[in-house]
Amino acid sequence: MSGRMPWDMIQPAVYPRSEQIEPLLGDLQGLHEQRVADDPDFAYLRALSERNRENARKTHLSLNESVRRAEKADDDAWRLGLENALRVAKGEEEVESLDALEELQEAQAEASEDDDEAAAEEDEDAMLRESGEILLDYLGLTRQIALVERVDETIVQ
Repeated sequence: MSGRMPWDMIQPAVYPRSEQIEPLLGDLQGLHEQRVADDPDFAYLRALSERNRENARKTHLSLNESVRRAEKADDDAWRLGLENALRVAKGEEEVESLDALEELQEAQAEASEDDDEAAAEEDEDAMLRESGEILLDYLGLTRQIALVERVDETIVQ
């Protein structure tokens, strides 16, 4: 950009490179893969990821309305099956349709606005939980100490 002033440019942050984690990556990866192998949330995320890859590989779309409607019906059936598999794995009831699932999710969102603490416990983020587990693995592998606080018979780390 011409006419800029010297203070208009932000200097990049330079961080020193550390080789502390690199030797442990194989162990951390192995522990992570053991944990997520049977985790229903990660099975759900893997299925979504694979479906997205398949859709990205498509090189054409039909302009025929009946073909497009059939593809949408197939996608909806696949998604409903995936959502129900996740719900069953978590001990919840299956839903009849994607519309019913959307209504249920909206009702849960409204209920969570009323009681943030209960919603936080119910809506546990699998990626956040696994990130914490990986951090604890790292601390264990490097023989560091993590402070653990007990709250109502559950462990918060």
